[in-house]
Parts: sequence; C-alpha cells; structure tokens
Amino acid sequence: MANPGNSHLTWERQLNASAGLAVGVFGRVKAEVGFYHRRTSSMLLNVPQPYSSGFDSQLKNIGVLTNTGIDLRLDVAVWKGGKGNHITPYLVFNYNRQRVVELFNGLKYWIKPVYNAAGYTGRYAQCQQALWE
Repeated sequence: MANPGNSHLTWERQLNASAGLAVGVFGRVKAEVGFYHRRTSSMLLNVPQPYSSGFDSQLKNIGVLTNTGIDLRLDVAVWKGGKGNHITPYLVFNYNRQRVVELFNGLKYWIKPVYNAAGYTGRYAQCQQALWE
C-alpha cells in the first residue's frame, strides 16, 4: 500500500464570480466581453509524508488556486441572404491567469522530484533538468 487512507477528505470548494456585456450595432456588428474570477479551495493533493511513516504520500484537502480572466468576441455579419443564409466571421480572444495562492504546511514552493516539476505560490514552473542530478 503506497498511500494511507484519509477519513477527513471533503469535496473541493469553488467560489465563482463573473460579469459580461453584449452590444449589437445595426444588426450587423456584435461585441461581447466577459470577466471571471474563480477561487478553488480544499484542493485534493497527494502530500508527501516522512519516510519514517512507511508511506510515500497521503491525499489531503490543501491549497488554494485562483483563475482570473477575460473573454472577448467580435462578430461582423458581412452578408445576409433572404432565405436565412448569412456569412458572419468572428474573432475570439481569451486570457486566463492561473495562480497557486496557498500550498500545504505554509510552503511557498514545493518540488516534486518524481515528475520533474515544481509548484510555487504565485506561479507554476517547469524544471529544466532532473532534480536528482
């Protein structure tokens, strides 16, 4: 058995907020903009355990992650036919900022040597070389 059980596990929790606006002009041009912010807490993560415990890790509810972003869309009806046919090209732009706000045990960063990746509060970083060299 690689991981001990955890009777204190709960569902991850999310708090979402979003706002948007859609505007149409002359029945041919339509613009939409949307903003969102999502905060996920009690995230499930395998937390490393001391070697003396006999286990690699234990699944726990820890950490906070935020996602903030904007969605933009612009539609322009170039041609409208009499039978409902039309040509409407559009542009879409999306921006998302994902940030690790909190890790376990008050850590500011956590290096996972098995996966050659590191998680930091405020960002995510990929290591360029193996951590055990």
